[in-house]
Amino acid sequence: MAIKKPKILVVANNKGGVGKSLISQLVSTYIAFKKNKKVLVVDFDPQGNMSYRFLKDTRMRDMSSYKPPIHPNYDPSNPEDDDWNGKSSALDMWTENAVIPYPTDLENLDILPSDASLIRDIEAFEYSNSLEEIVKRPYDFFNMNDFIDCGYDLVLIDTPPAKGPLTQGAIRAATHVLIPLELSNKSLQGLAGMVDLVNRQNVYRPANNQAKIVGLFKNKVDYNKRGPQIRIIDTIKANPILNSLLIESVELHDSPRAVDIDEDRAPITAPYTELREDDRFALEAAGLGEFIYKAVGLGE
Repeated sequence: MAIKKPKILVVANNKGGVGKSLISQLVSTYIAFKKNKKVLVVDFDPQGNMSYRFLKDTRMRDMSSYKPPIHPNYDPSNPEDDDWNGKSSALDMWTENAVIPYPTDLENLDILPSDASLIRDIEAFEYSNSLEEIVKRPYDFFNMNDFIDCGYDLVLIDTPPAKGPLTQGAIRAATHVLIPLELSNKSLQGLAGMVDLVNRQNVYRPANNQAKIVGLFKNKVDYNKRGPQIRIIDTIKANPILNSLLIESVELHDSPRAVDIDEDRAPITAPYTELREDDRFALEAAGLGEFIYKAVGLGE
C-alpha cells in the first residue's frame, strides 16, 4: 500500500500585516475541529503569534524573540530525558535537537512552535554551509518515513513576512501555497514576487510534484473603503497571471470578531464555537476552511 503523505499548506506573503497568522489559525482549527483531520501547525515566524495562541502561552509577549515553553511531556527525572532540555521547536529540524510537537486544547491539532533565536542562527548559517542546505531541509524532513508515520493529514506552515531562507524552505516543501493579501498598495507590491518565488522553488522539484498556488486570498475587506479596494482588485485583474489566481468565492471582511476570537484566553475553536452560526465572520471563516479543505484535496 502506498504511503499516505500529508498535504503541506504554506501561508506566505513577504508583506507584514496581511493576516497570515489569523488565516493560519482559522484554517488549521477548521480542518482539525470541523473535518476531524490530524493537523500539525509549524511556526516559522519569529513573532510566534501562532505559538502564543495555540499553546495558551501566558508569558509576556516579546514580538521579535519568541522562545518555546517547556514541553508538557518533559520529565526531568526521567533518564530518557537526560539529553533534552524540555523544549522543542519547528526550527530544531535544522539542529540535532529532538523535534517534538506540542499538543493543544484540540485533540487533532499539534504545533511545532517558533524559536526566534534559532531563526537568527539558521539565517546566519550556524547550522549549514549553504543557503541550499537550509532551503531543502523542510522538504527532506517532511518526506522522512518517521515523520510520515506520525499520520498527519495536513501540515500548515506560517512563515515570516519576508522572502528569506525559511520562507523559501517552506515553499520548497509545500504541496500548496496560499497568499493572503490586504487590499492596499503596499500589499499589492509584493504579489508578483511571491508568485515568482513559488515558481523558482518548483524548479528544484519533480515535474509531477510541484507546489500549487491555491490562490490570492482577500483579507480585511472593508466596505468603508470600497472605492480604493476596488481599484486594487482591478489592478490585480489587469495582470493575467495574478487575475487567474485571485480567489473570488471566499474572503474575510475586516471585523472586530477577528480580535475577539484571537484573544489569548479564547478557546482556539472560538470562530466555530463562540460566535452565532449566522455571524458573518463565523460564516466567512468556515467558508475559508471549507475552500482550503477541498483545494488541497483532503476530501479525496
